[in-house]
Amino acid sequence: MDEICEDGRVVGHLPSKWEWAQSIEHAGHLPQLSQRLAKQLLLVVSGVRSEENQASLTRDMASFDWILQALISGNSTLGIVAAPNEEVADALSVTAAMWASFSDLLGRNPTDAVMHEVFDQNMLLLDAAQNVLHALLEAARSAGYSGSLVAEIAECQMMLVEKICKESLFVAADIRVAKALQRLAEAKEHYEAAHEALVLGVEAANIPKLTSLCTMHKMRDVTYYAKEVHRRVRGILNARTSEETLRLAQGFRNDMSVVVDPLSQAMSSAVHLFVLDDGTCNPLATTTQEQWMHLARGLAEQRVASQGVFRYFMQVVHGIDVASSKVDLAVQLAKNNNQLLGLVQGSREEDIPAPPTQELLSQLVKLHVAWQHMSKVLSDAVHQDEIAEVDITEVEVYNQEFLRDADIVMELLAVVHHCPTLGILNITNHQAWPSTCSLLRPLSSAMAMQATTWTS
Repeated sequence: MDEICEDGRVVGHLPSKWEWAQSIEHAGHLPQLSQRLAKQLLLVVSGVRSEENQASLTRDMASFDWILQALISGNSTLGIVAAPNEEVADALSVTAAMWASFSDLLGRNPTDAVMHEVFDQNMLLLDAAQNVLHALLEAARSAGYSGSLVAEIAECQMMLVEKICKESLFVAADIRVAKALQRLAEAKEHYEAAHEALVLGVEAANIPKLTSLCTMHKMRDVTYYAKEVHRRVRGILNARTSEETLRLAQGFRNDMSVVVDPLSQAMSSAVHLFVLDDGTCNPLATTTQEQWMHLARGLAEQRVASQGVFRYFMQVVHGIDVASSKVDLAVQLAKNNNQLLGLVQGSREEDIPAPPTQELLSQLVKLHVAWQHMSKVLSDAVHQDEIAEVDITEVEVYNQEFLRDADIVMELLAVVHHCPTLGILNITNHQAWPSTCSLLRPLSSAMAMQATTWTS
């Protein structure tokens, strides 16, 4: 443990890696709690499971207060360090002042005036709590501690889920509806962008692609539950009248626990895995034969569809029905992007498992990288009058890379599940499809010819 000395005397020690991690983890709870407290108050006021939500509100108020005091004074038992520098101390001081005011509001009779104050002060408290976290992260990095950026983003997702709920509840309560809708749209947009970054990575921001097997399987669940939440939110945001907005928001309020709780639980599990995925899960043991069929068929479909995209591109290059080909290219690109993501992380709607082995996951991620490279050039082509020769060459190279990677994935599927004994494709029920083994091999010459008829 590194010591801090003054005049030859030991006067303290530098926080250990564990202490930094503990302090940052607890500070990360404050933004989430700030949003959940307002959400719970709104549920109490609206009469939705009032006693249960009042009890949760009381517990979370105590948690916020305890964490705040621990960050100010430190807690050696839990490894929480006292404010390590002036910036953190100042941020905590501002948060403490905001908390004193906001907690007082939470204890008052919830009149319209009080709820409008809650609306305003809640965001101030969120900003203050986030400043504490950011100041602590900077202090840790300055001291040489480098935590996981993806874990921080995943933790932020927990806050955004609570914020989405809270803003929807303000709309349902008919309080500052226009501003609440704006905040709701922003929270939804931030959540979706961060969710994609957690799975696919963002090279420019040094966010790596997700390659951990157990975490990817949990993110499949997160994606599934998030879609229902986002469906409800889109309805609220796209409502044509104020009456419809209010009705949809109130419907979401009444179903909030059923819709949101599974997402929160799945996201909480994912956060822990982003921090530490020890690889102890065994999804291969629980993957059903039907799921293997869906994964194999999805990959075969994706391979054929990718060549359809390539064909539309070459039609544009050769001036064949250019306007229509560009439209088809844009539509098929978007469709392929979604379908390939469904193979990389799995899809509960389609009963496609996340890749059940680390080798399959790694190869599917590699396949997705090849597709991203090609997709970028293809997307640009939709908006160009003339396509440069270098772009044509790039697409041809990336297309061949994609096909090679797809073949490797097909071969891995066959090896992992022993193609002759899979029994997952019933030919009598799927007469339009080849047998299991042929699904897991490269496309037949007949299919290849069909996919590339533009060359003839």
